[in-house]
Amino acid sequence: MRHSLKILILAAAYIANTMGAGAQESYLDRLAEQILSSNPELASMRHAANAEDYSMKAGNQLDAPEIEVEHLFGEAGVKNKTGITVSQSFDWPGAYRARSKAADLSRRARQLSLQAAYRDKVQEAKLLMLDIIYCRARKDMLDSAYENVSQLLDFTVKAYDNGELTILDVNRLRLSRLSLRSQCSEARIAHQSLMSSLEALAGHRDVSSVWEALTDFPYEPILPEEAYSRAVEESNPAIAAARARAEALRSQSTAEKLTSYPGFSIGYRYSREEGHDFHGFTAGISLPFLRKNYAAKASAEQAAAAEFDILATRSSALSSMYSLRAEATALAADNEEYARVFSESDNMRLLGMAYRGGEMNSLDYLTNINYFLEARMAALESQYKREVAAVRLNSLLPAE
Repeated sequence: MRHSLKILILAAAYIANTMGAGAQESYLDRLAEQILSSNPELASMRHAANAEDYSMKAGNQLDAPEIEVEHLFGEAGVKNKTGITVSQSFDWPGAYRARSKAADLSRRARQLSLQAAYRDKVQEAKLLMLDIIYCRARKDMLDSAYENVSQLLDFTVKAYDNGELTILDVNRLRLSRLSLRSQCSEARIAHQSLMSSLEALAGHRDVSSVWEALTDFPYEPILPEEAYSRAVEESNPAIAAARARAEALRSQSTAEKLTSYPGFSIGYRYSREEGHDFHGFTAGISLPFLRKNYAAKASAEQAAAAEFDILATRSSALSSMYSLRAEATALAADNEEYARVFSESDNMRLLGMAYRGGEMNSLDYLTNINYFLEARMAALESQYKREVAAVRLNSLLPAE
């Protein structure tokens, strides 16, 4: 109970001092980096991005040279004919430059997408760690309440044996302790489940050092609204990736249009016929403009779709930011009020003293202890929700 009270008091003081401060790295950021150093999903995405880079490079090379050998048999009295041809074909020269530009822009878009994915994973890791901190604090609170009721049950049993209290008083406390024991068991199971989730996020390696460090909420700062809106407009990697993707697709559309221009083929040919050697060059031209270029149309449509993705991503980020900040500031105000209420007295201790002193019966005691336990749970949940909103808000800020 005292640990939870400490959380609330420190939270109120911290929030008051950071409402206008600049972005600060919390200890959860360092732990998230440690967890994600072996995350298999991020590793898979990096390799997939590298594979896409190589695929685009492969698609912008000259076709392999062709070597053609012929040996023709003549009829009786006529010598055989032998020939060798080596040729190289290529697209309209500007197509390679356009595809190279599209590949560079696509690579940039993939890098930004990886940054966005990493940022999302950092947020996921931090939210999971907040779940663990909240679950641990809730479990400690329930364990403390269980211990208090157990001590008072022992006191009540002795008083009953002395004829001072009734069996109803004993049974009320027994049932209350049983209910609390069930809640404690559920909290321990949830605690273990969260640890398994943390291990999975870390690629199933040992996370005991991270687990032990998760004791208190980080109390992340809540910055002015302008800081978040500026971050969305100027440094959001998801929006930047969407812009780079749209530019890459426009360049790809240009490259596809250039493939409708004539292609060429040049080569060297050697032939031997009737004992005579012949040498020369060959040249050819392809006419792709005689067929419809659906690839160019597809790239143009994809570029148009990407432009709408930019608008949708920006709109979603701003809308989320406004609602999260409103939620976080409202919860911060609630937390300050909770801290003031709980800092005035130790209600659980006072209730125990009143019960032992005969100032209230077991029914009044249990009614009041449940009330204050629920109030402390509500205060803890409010602090947890405030931290969740702040983490999501600060994930919009550029990495330091």
